[in-house]
Amino acid sequence: MSYANEAALKSHVLAIVLRSGDSAFDAQWSNMLAAAEQRLAYGFGPPLKSDPLRIEAMETTDTVTFTAGEASLPSSYLQARRLKWVSDTPCVPSYRTPEDFAGIGYSGSTLPIIFTVEDGKIKVSPAASGTATFVYYAKLASATAGQNWLMLNAPSVICSAVLIEAW
Repeated sequence: MSYANEAALKSHVLAIVLRSGDSAFDAQWSNMLAAAEQRLAYGFGPPLKSDPLRIEAMETTDTVTFTAGEASLPSSYLQARRLKWVSDTPCVPSYRTPEDFAGIGYSGSTLPIIFTVEDGKIKVSPAASGTATFVYYAKLASATAGQNWLMLNAPSVICSAVLIEAW
């Protein structure tokens, strides 16, 4: 089974929780769906712990331009996978946490050796200018925008996330 649109998902969830026709419950639908999508993108702590969803369908590749060692993150960014510097001698900088990155200062190379993500930016060291191919996990389209990958390929995942929020 898949969901053709948000209305089909909503109808199924309301039928499962036996709340069809409950206007107070129905009025909370957009809040439950938004919370479910946030849970899938970022995870959630106790009491109903969920790890963030990271699947191949969420992998996205963009070309990013660095100036003085920094580039803006794509707006749909969730988590880095890899960075490949585009040059005559391509290189693949290693990811470091922001804490580790701040404690390591590379110099003497024209190619980046490490990278991190901090303050809405991708940062490389040594600081370099140029372009890179950035592979990262991106947010899935919202169910409010029409049928998304989860509704078509993994309907039980989006349904379960909404049911957790409904609970």
